Amino acid sequence: MNELPQQYAFHADTHERVEKGALVQSFRDETWTFEGVSRPAGGNSTGRVAVSAACPDCDHHWHRDGIDRQDFLPSVFDLYLGYEDGTKA
Repeated sequence: MNELPQQYAFHADTHERVEKGALVQSFRDETWTFEGVSRPAGGNSTGRVAVSAACPDCDHHWHRDGIDRQDFLPSVFDLYLGYEDGTKA
């Protein structure tokens, strides 16, 4: 089985790599903490990024320990997935 090369998230405007723990802003002006690439880009998929956010006064049963964790398309945060050198995946 061929293993895919490691993919990273990059800011679409600056092409800077996003590090785990960085704050990212969604197009809805929501602030999330970047957790990593949850699904690499490939084929017809642009991949997914994992993010988390504190949920104040949280009583949602699907949030663990008051933290909302979700996967989104990179474009929600004006990001793209690429390889170590910054080229798009």
